[in-house]
Amino acid sequence: MQGNFWVCPRESASAAEAQSAESGRTLQFKAGTRSARAKWVRAKSNISPPEDFFIGLTRVLKDWLGCTLRSRGDMNPKIEQWKRDIEKITSDVTDTIESQFIFKRLGEIVTANSKIGADNLFWDHLASSFGASLVLGITRQVDKRPEVVSLLKLLEDIKDNPGIITKQWYGDEYEKSPVLGRAFGIQSFEEHFGSKPELDPDLIEKDIQALKSATAKVARFRHTRIAHKNADERLVIDLNFAEVEAALKEVERLVIRYQLLLNQSDYNELMPSITYNWESIFRTPWIDG
Repeated sequence: MQGNFWVCPRESASAAEAQSAESGRTLQFKAGTRSARAKWVRAKSNISPPEDFFIGLTRVLKDWLGCTLRSRGDMNPKIEQWKRDIEKITSDVTDTIESQFIFKRLGEIVTANSKIGADNLFWDHLASSFGASLVLGITRQVDKRPEVVSLLKLLEDIKDNPGIITKQWYGDEYEKSPVLGRAFGIQSFEEHFGSKPELDPDLIEKDIQALKSATAKVARFRHTRIAHKNADERLVIDLNFAEVEAALKEVERLVIRYQLLLNQSDYNELMPSITYNWESIFRTPWIDG
């Protein structure tokens, strides 16, 4: 099923401000709009409609009112932080996945039209820009600087704080649902995160190593070719789009896994449903006359 569309109040307010801003700032705002929209256009999910509504409404209220909704007692501050972090990470990775989708679809459109498929400076620029965007989107998730939020930092923080996430807590989160119930939550935890009463740090370490391994070549390319220019011209790092796609797929898998752990969100994929014909722009001549 497809998730619901949730209107982000902050995005609406910012849009009004952007109207009176100078053109440069307007472009910056528009570039960031996709992140906000992607956060509320939920990816395809296995969650039934009542549960999807409950989870979506809770997230909207949290973000809009800046409050924390609790159905019983106070939630551990660490879990609250991890929940906020995984939402930011999900939004960022969704943007990267959407960029990949647009790039691949544009390639199909160009290849299918012999009139525009010839070598051209514009296509070279577009491929280079999209490639750099994908590389940066992936490597942001393995950034370990103190001031950033990344998937790697989240996983390491969860691993370094064993005992906070337990099977009991996970089951309690499902018990809040009017549809699924605690027994389903216990079964889900054991299926995805093991039978131990607490989250096993060894499982988190395996995910950390999988993330590092999948993104290592992309990160090296970013450090030597995009973010910086290596002085040693003998250093050659070949990176193709298939390798970038494989790295992004692993990042997506881990984001979905930790969305399930922290928010009990059962995503199939992070690519959002685009609800309008975005390709119509290519059916209009770009230059008049």
